Amino acid sequence: SPSSPSSSLTQFPSRVKALIASDIAPVQYTEDDHADPGTSLRGITDSMAALDLSLINTRKDAMERLAVRIPNPAICGFVLMNLEKSKDGGWQWKCNLEVLRRSLNKWDNFATMIDHGSSYPGP
Repeated sequence: SPSSPSSSLTQFPSRVKALIASDIAPVQYTEDDHADPGTSLRGITDSMAALDLSLINTRKDAMERLAVRIPNPAICGFVLMNLEKSKDGGWQWKCNLEVLRRSLNKWDNFATMIDHGSSYPGP
């Protein structure tokens, strides 16, 4: 699509200052209404958004609170790798959580991207 990162790189390389390449497997992700909220992408990002960061004093606090919704310690620990101290001494997510949550419906569409030739041929 015209708004894909690869199109921007090939059509307007001078406009790309930095690029984040995320390691997402080239498979189609689908989640139904019955997906486990502790392991599904939607459930995990919803759990991150539901975590009241103003109540967090330590990483242990964050782990205990997040574990209520994400009981798998490995997944919970992995998610908390995105938690960092903010300049004001509180906590914040490193990732742009709202953008991730809004774009989850696009992640399950990998096969369509390949069908339309969305690939980056390199510099």
